[in-house]
Amino acid sequence: MIRILVLFFACFLFISTGFAQNFEGKIEFEIKNEEKSDPKMSMMMPKKSSMFVKNGNIRMEMDMAMGMKSASITDGKTGNTTTLMDLMGQKYAISSNKDDAFMKKQQEKMKVSVTQTDEKKTIAGYTCQKAIVSFTDTISTSETSLTVWYTKDLNFGNKHVQGPFASIEGSMLEYSISQSGFGMQFTAIKVIQEKVDDTKFEIPTEYKRMTQEEMMRMFGGR
Repeated sequence: MIRILVLFFACFLFISTGFAQNFEGKIEFEIKNEEKSDPKMSMMMPKKSSMFVKNGNIRMEMDMAMGMKSASITDGKTGNTTTLMDLMGQKYAISSNKDDAFMKKQQEKMKVSVTQTDEKKTIAGYTCQKAIVSFTDTISTSETSLTVWYTKDLNFGNKHVQGPFASIEGSMLEYSISQSGFGMQFTAIKVIQEKVDDTKFEIPTEYKRMTQEEMMRMFGGR
């Protein structure tokens, strides 16, 4: 179970990394499990998530069942991301950056294409446009398509440093993640402009630091 959660957070890392410039505040997301998801995994996964934005820094955090927690922190200056995972008392800080050899190797395995559409809808009070993001594994040739809705009216997501969404010129307010037999859809329900404490973007000293490659090896990923 923990191994699947670790693989999910490795996937989630690609979604949450972005740069914020002008916006400071909090974005609250509702999380819904897809119907095809494993019922046991669905019970473990979170129902909501919060993103904090300040000076180009982003922190996205989630609380799950059994006291497990996760937060992904992106440094707006360097583009480096640290994912904090508290797995029932086992605390890890997994670092990642766009120049990391392991990350480059993982991205090279995946061919990504983005198809823009004319469809629009309002999410959390913002007009959003629909795009289809297609992933093709260059090794297995398997394909996956995700639907994302993004807005150009919020200036906090137009430069995804490590992610596969670089050509989307806007901030994603709805998107899906599928991994290891389950899927989740994130939808912004509230955008709050407010002051954010700098401590939100600090890495706690009690977390054991490791690279994403070390984390994947530790829990049996590739």
